[in-house]
Amino acid sequence: KLGSGSQTHPADTARNVLVRAKFMFAEDLAKYSHIYVTAILRRIGAAFLLEKEIAARDDLSIEKRSFEWDTMLDDRVRNGPTLGELLTDQNGMAFLDDGISGADFTSGLFDANGPEVLESLSLTERRKLLFGSD
Repeated sequence: KLGSGSQTHPADTARNVLVRAKFMFAEDLAKYSHIYVTAILRRIGAAFLLEKEIAARDDLSIEKRSFEWDTMLDDRVRNGPTLGELLTDQNGMAFLDDGISGADFTSGLFDANGPEVLESLSLTERRKLLFGSD
């Protein structure tokens, strides 16, 4: 979807497509920066707690950035608070839209992962989406 969103004409050069894709990524990062920053801070916090836990135990010697380290860190991140919980204030006001999930960020571009209503697109846009513009 990223390619079809960045390519406006069949004769677009790769350079033009990549320039438009770069701007699309920048807009996406700015729009959802609060989610990205919260996810990064959640992982950093889990890593800090894991370091403290390993340092406190004499019987546990795990090298940082090893496969075992990454596995333990991933477990702590998964078992920790969700982004939805972290992005909710004390009064219960959510800063994370209910319609947003992790699957929306699989390509790195949120808007490219959302379902598009085909009926709202013109025939040309539908063909472009389904078959590409090549």
